[in-house]
Amino acid sequence: MHNKQRLLALHPLALGVCLGLTSLTSVAAETPARIQVQASAIPEQPQQSRVDLQQTQAPSADLAESLRKVTGVSSVRMGGHGLDLVVRGQSQTRLNVLVDGAYVHGGCPNRMDPPTVYAPTTTYDAVTLIRGASSVQHGAGGGGATLLIERQRPDFSQVETSQVQGQLNLGHSSNANAYEMGAQVLAGNQSGYIRLFGEYKTADDYQDGDGQDIRAAYTSRNAGVALGFTPDEATWLELGYEVGRLRDALYAGSGMDSPYSDHDKVSLKFARQLAQQGWSQVAAELHASQVDHLMDNYSLRPVMPGAMKMRTPTESDTYTAKISMDYLWEASKLTIGTNWQQNQRQATAYGGMASMAGDPQSEKFYMWPEVTLNTLGVFAELMHPLNEVLAVKTGLRVDYHQAEADRLHAVPNGGTLSAAQVYQNTYGIQVDDEYTDTDWGGFARLEYLLNANALVYTSLSRSVRHADATERYFARTNWVGNPEIAPEKHHQLEVGIQNDQGMWGYNASLYSNWVQDYILLNKSTPVARYMNQDAHLYGAEFDVFARHGYRVASLGFAWTRAKLDDLNDNLPQIPPLEGRFRLGYESPKWSALTEVVFAAGQDKLSQVGGETYTSSGYGILNLLGHYQAGGVRWRAGVDNVFDRTYAHHINRYSTDPFAMQLNGQPIHEAGRSFWVGMDYQF
Repeated sequence: MHNKQRLLALHPLALGVCLGLTSLTSVAAETPARIQVQASAIPEQPQQSRVDLQQTQAPSADLAESLRKVTGVSSVRMGGHGLDLVVRGQSQTRLNVLVDGAYVHGGCPNRMDPPTVYAPTTTYDAVTLIRGASSVQHGAGGGGATLLIERQRPDFSQVETSQVQGQLNLGHSSNANAYEMGAQVLAGNQSGYIRLFGEYKTADDYQDGDGQDIRAAYTSRNAGVALGFTPDEATWLELGYEVGRLRDALYAGSGMDSPYSDHDKVSLKFARQLAQQGWSQVAAELHASQVDHLMDNYSLRPVMPGAMKMRTPTESDTYTAKISMDYLWEASKLTIGTNWQQNQRQATAYGGMASMAGDPQSEKFYMWPEVTLNTLGVFAELMHPLNEVLAVKTGLRVDYHQAEADRLHAVPNGGTLSAAQVYQNTYGIQVDDEYTDTDWGGFARLEYLLNANALVYTSLSRSVRHADATERYFARTNWVGNPEIAPEKHHQLEVGIQNDQGMWGYNASLYSNWVQDYILLNKSTPVARYMNQDAHLYGAEFDVFARHGYRVASLGFAWTRAKLDDLNDNLPQIPPLEGRFRLGYESPKWSALTEVVFAAGQDKLSQVGGETYTSSGYGILNLLGHYQAGGVRWRAGVDNVFDRTYAHHINRYSTDPFAMQLNGQPIHEAGRSFWVGMDYQF
């Protein structure tokens, strides 16, 4: 399963295009714009938020847990590691997640390892969250949001001699006895640079507010290197390689645990400035990501009475390529380009008697029967001021989609049905060997400047999302993908206002999303199956802040409603009203803050989605602060001060064999936890 040669098998056309671009010669211009790490209460652009990962406080298991602090962002907990993001009630592949420009699709059909697992928090600088389909540059779909997980591009253009800089991050949380260590070293001069980075995190099971152990332990290791070349001020080329190793991850919300998830990624990125006006920049990037994952029900837990030993090794290889060019004239900017993405996935379930020695070797199901998904698209995006107070941003993209499964008709050596027979028994269909389709998406946003610090906007968009490998081709007798499922068509309207007066400000938005052919997993039947249903999601988000000297206060909350009108039902895993209030003192030298995290109850359950638990609201008090001493930043705090027992409504239902009394309820969050951290920069 650990065949690293797969990683280097880059698509020859994409590789040729990227290598060809590196030989372009043009007029030298100013150094390409660097990514700036910012943390502002009010976004610089409508429908966007930017999170500075170097200014986070409490240690977190992974990136999705850190992003819970952003208004409108939730995440589904299945264990201690691998939280799955939800933005505006949308999740999984309705969110486009790019890890330093690369799509990374996890190896678990049950989503033990969503893409954010493979973005170690301490080694990245910032996350840009683009809500809704308000950009077409980053790939097809993205109706919920696009997340750009970014590393800052180093700039040594102004240094005379070589320089070395770096940082060290340490953290510990008492609940789960969790440790995190991260380090980065960057050395370079005007000709180039080298970046080395690594992260180590480990945690035991945590305890909820009642003192009940929650199955959540894990150990993760990540490391990487990037080599940058800057032969002149107009040219940038970077080659990167990174690895991630997750071991012994336990999941209270699954019937299996994961002995390992291995990730390897190779990246090649290029940019060249051409001129100040006209065609100003050309950029290209190519990424190859490989995930090897194993889940089983016996290595890290006892086999339940009457159950078989089961194990499922999987592979998920993802290739991403992008080429773009910018055209500038006066205050307007046009970006055109093309994206390509290919995801190859295979998963085989093996089973055997519980009493047998060793690993089961009998094939039961080809759950991902050697699936290949291809998407090739072209896009154009324009930002154009109409006058001094009115501007329009618009974009259009066209995508070609292709899907196939090479083992459709193969019968497992220990099974009786091929994947094609499973589909026929479930849906009564004869499966075509290949699926193809072409679709389009786009958006238009009008921005009106009320004054130098405030604007209002309205946005219309259409985006199309095609089924992923699980939704289209998953093949077990109790959970079956639908090869004939139609793509989702999202049509969204949003209006908003943002006002930043320096000492105070606010940001508010209302949105409505009409979805034709929403891809829904029907869990109300003995065999879980996928079907299309029209859906309507709508909601609101609001942030406000005030500052008087170093005294600060902020409040943010989000609310989403999501209905299946034809079924008189609700969409599953929709968060209730959630929010966060902060009050305290915050200066560059030190800070001391109180934070209340709150949520209303949720009784809008989805019968077709298999939801049975009506959740109660909660309010949690946290304390946090920092002290800056030279190049060292000390952090400390207490989460869940009053040791409340609570759960996010959208968390997976517990199936923990060691806490049977909690089964059928959303997994509880951690009880009281004292934490400390240290950040050192040199």
